[in-house]
Amino acid sequence: MTNEDANQALLHAAGHGNREGILKAMDMGADIDARHPESGATPLMLAAGQGYPECVQTLLNFKPNIEASNFNDFTALMAAVECGWPDCVRLLLAADADWECASDVIIMYGSDETRSEIERMLMARIESEEIKKASAGQRQD
Repeated sequence: MTNEDANQALLHAAGHGNREGILKAMDMGADIDARHPESGATPLMLAAGQGYPECVQTLLNFKPNIEASNFNDFTALMAAVECGWPDCVRLLLAADADWECASDVIIMYGSDETRSEIERMLMARIESEEIKKASAGQRQD
């Protein structure tokens, strides 16, 4: 199997929630940041946008570029937020994904409860960052 075949297998597995397929593709030499030819999406974006937290965690273990964006400038975190997948949002935030870009994304899907949970996570991250900045400013004084 060629690297391109392994990359396609990885993209397919990530987009379909196939954790074992992800591991197999990586063993075959797939690029963790392979791009879907039509959308520019990475495996992480596909798994996050489809709501597969086990796959998101598996992919994160391979250290992908968490801030990679597709052809529409969407990141994995933005996809998880828009599609309403709080478990994926939580994993990506824990991996230090850039929350600022996601704070402007409208949550299009999911229940009101799901939207509220995601909004609370993003607000908690914003508050945490503001406290860090304020503390850093006090230390400089």
